[in-house]
Amino acid sequence: MLLLGPTALAQEEGEEVRFQALVNEAVKARKAGDLERTAVMLRQAIDVKPIPEMLNNLGSIYEDLGRYADAVKMYKKVVSDPAADGVLKRLDATRIELLTPKLDRAWLAIDSKKEGLKVFVGGEAVGWSSGEEVPVKPGQAVVELTTPKGTRAQVVFGSYEAGRRSPLKVTLGKTVKKMGRIVFGKSAGRLTTVTLNGYALSTDLATLRTVHLAPGRYVVEAQQSGGSPLIKAVQVSAGQTQDLSALLAKTSSAASPQVNVVVSDEGGGFGGSSMKWATIGVGAALAGTGVALVSMANADRDKVTDAEVNGEMTIPMSEAVELEDSANAKGMAGSVLMGLGFAGAAAGVAWLFMDDDAPQTGAKTWVAPTARGLVMGWTF
Repeated sequence: MLLLGPTALAQEEGEEVRFQALVNEAVKARKAGDLERTAVMLRQAIDVKPIPEMLNNLGSIYEDLGRYADAVKMYKKVVSDPAADGVLKRLDATRIELLTPKLDRAWLAIDSKKEGLKVFVGGEAVGWSSGEEVPVKPGQAVVELTTPKGTRAQVVFGSYEAGRRSPLKVTLGKTVKKMGRIVFGKSAGRLTTVTLNGYALSTDLATLRTVHLAPGRYVVEAQQSGGSPLIKAVQVSAGQTQDLSALLAKTSSAASPQVNVVVSDEGGGFGGSSMKWATIGVGAALAGTGVALVSMANADRDKVTDAEVNGEMTIPMSEAVELEDSANAKGMAGSVLMGLGFAGAAAGVAWLFMDDDAPQTGAKTWVAPTARGLVMGWTF
């Protein structure tokens, strides 16, 4: 028979007292509905005495918290413990079987009781009812929520972990506090595409009026039917509204221009060959200017990128937004000039090699910027 000395006995009694105190704290936290604190107390209790019952309890709390992978780890420890009760082993083996299909997906718990809420994950519509979890591919994902009438949308850019449930707070009310919003106003009825940081909205743009977003910087690209594209960097702040309706009204009144370069050998004081070379030269000059503007746009974007360190901006946000706006304006103008210049130069080269003796009615090349890029064509 092994007898414990006074010191060892006192140490064992002290551990038992500490273990019981931690268990009592875990019970209090569980009754109060504080699952996170319950898990902390149980982990500390297990460090003192890793008995199967405590491992099972911690696994159950993890499951309630949506930490499915962690719950399975605890249940597996119970199943593999020779000292665990047979009934408890069978119970946890069943729990492992039920949770295993959840481990290769992330899960969303949408905090809303509103029926008819439309849910899109990565641009694809998913079925959802109140109380249900939505499966999400682990990693970066964009979740879009829309009111039943389609007038307001909420877009969430997040990162989601496999085997874990993440809560998603729905903020689609008429007022915003912790979120910010972008308003399209009555112009929204004419929108054909809206893109936020590269993500194209999936909701019906015919009814959309407002998009709710977490505070941050966003690049908004909007295209209206018959209008020129709007590209705008905006800073969204909590409780604040960015109204783009005025800018959209301006772009809708300025239909996408078609830029024509008319090349003709009729009349004028230049010889036919001189006019052809002049056309090539003008095209090259325009293309060169376009390249320079695009390079300047890239330089402005690099300044913003270099100023962002660990998710924090080292320059004033207003300056960052101005640089983004400047880059977008230069990039658009540069792209148009490059297209126009290359088209003009190509037309000049084609004209140069045309048979001078063949009857010609003139040559026209045209470039039209559209929402998808530049459309170029020639008419001879």
